[in-house]
Formats: sequence, C-alpha cells, structure tokens
Amino acid sequence: SLAQDLGVEEVAFGRVIRHLASIGIFEIHDDAVHPNAASRLLCTADASGLLALTRMLGLPIIWDSFRSMGDAVRTGRPGTTFHDPDGFFAYLDRHPRESRVYDDGMSAMTRRRIERIVPNYDFSGFDVIADIGGGRGHLIRAILDRTPSASGILFDREQVVEAIDPGDRLTVHAGSF
Repeated sequence: SLAQDLGVEEVAFGRVIRHLASIGIFEIHDDAVHPNAASRLLCTADASGLLALTRMLGLPIIWDSFRSMGDAVRTGRPGTTFHDPDGFFAYLDRHPRESRVYDDGMSAMTRRRIERIVPNYDFSGFDVIADIGGGRGHLIRAILDRTPSASGILFDREQVVEAIDPGDRLTVHAGSF
C-alpha cells in the first residue's frame, strides 16, 4: 500500500487522504484515490505548480513565522526574526537544503505570477530593467522577451545566481541587499 511505501500508519494516512478529498484535492471512487486538477498542481512535473510553494511554506523558519504573526504585527519586526534573530537569509545560508527548497518555491511562485504581471505592464519605455532579488531570472527573462529593446540586470544571492547563464541582454550580479 502507499501508506507502507511512505512508512506511515495506514488508518491515519487514510484519514488525511479522505480529508484532502473532502476539500477537493483528490477524488475517491470505488475505494480508490484518483488525481484531479487540484492534485495535479502538487506534482513535480508542473514547474509552476503548488508543490514547491507548499514545501517552502513548510520550512521551519517560515512555519514558525506564522506562529509569531501577532508579535510581528505588534512590533513591526519580520516574523522570521522570532525564529532566528540573525534574519531570514542568514538562516538560509546556514541551512543549504532549506535554502534550495525556498529557491524552488520562489521560482514556482514567480512562474505563476509572470502571466499576471508581464502582459499587464508596458516595459518598453525602459532601456535597462533590473530585478532585485530576482531569483533564477524567470521574471526578468519574460520581461526581456516582451521588451526586445531593453537589457536586464538580475541581482540575487550568490548561491541562487551562480549557475545562471546570462544570455545576450542579461547581466547577472550576486550580492546581498
């Protein structure tokens, strides 16, 4: 069974699956679980799906920041500082696996937003367009594809941009902002 393959208790796992089906994540027919449009968004094959975002939201520093939301609103401090006083990116620097999960989540979120941002803003009035904290460059590349007269600058943490091939009209810079 899937529960055995995952190493989880079968009855408890069944409750989770039935709950997910009740809110529309899966469908259950003839005692079998079937994917639907919602669950397909959680597949690794969908680069703009919700799996990477879901994993990102489950990171300890992000999850704990939700617990600190009241303190964050009262003090004006980012919720993540209640988890790690050195700050969010210092935490990610010390946790490279979680940093990769975060980067994947942000990339997925950006891919989902590109179709809502790029067609709705005229970038043609700019010769140079910069994306500060632009991750792996999905947004700036989409903007440059629609704005052939412009060049772009992508700026993000070194471990995020180190493997990016800039191409013809894109300059990549690493650093901290």
